[in-house]
Amino acid sequence: MMALAYGVTRAGEGGWGHPATLAALGAAALLLAGFVAIQARSADPMLPLSVLAERNRAGSYGAMLLFGAGMMGTYYLLTLGVASAVVNMAQQIGAALGIAAMTAISTAVAGAKVPNAATALASGYSAAFMAGAAMLLLAVVVVGWAVNTREAQKAGDALAQ
Repeated sequence: MMALAYGVTRAGEGGWGHPATLAALGAAALLLAGFVAIQARSADPMLPLSVLAERNRAGSYGAMLLFGAGMMGTYYLLTLGVASAVVNMAQQIGAALGIAAMTAISTAVAGAKVPNAATALASGYSAAFMAGAAMLLLAVVVVGWAVNTREAQKAGDALAQ
C-alpha cells in the first residue's frame, strides 16, 4: 500500500512516465501479487480466495472496495477544497472533518441497531440520534465560525490595502 500511495503521489509531481513513479507502481503490483500468492497457499488466509469464486459476492466486495476508496478520496479532496475556499487554518479543517466523521460513525451505529426512527425513539435509542444531531449542529457552528473568520480576514486585508 505504501508503494502504491508513493507511486500515485509521485505521479502528481513528476508525471506517470517518471522512472520513480513506474518503479513504485511496479513494486506495488509485485507486492500485491506476492501477497495473493502467499494467501492462496496459506492454511488460514485473511480472505480465502474461494470466497471470490462466486460472482455476486466478488462483485459486492469489489463495489465496497471502490466505495471505501471513494470515501477516502472524498475526505482528501474536501480537505483541499475547504482549505482553499472556506477556511485557511488547519485546526478549523481538522475540526470540521472530525465532526463530519463522528457524525457518520454515530449515525451508522445507530442505524445498524434500529430499523427506523420510530422504533428507535420507542426503544430508547434516542440518545444515539440526539448525539448525531448534536454533532451535526456543532459542525454547522464550526463551519459558520470558519466562514466568519475568513470573511473577517478578507475585510481586514481590504482595509490594509
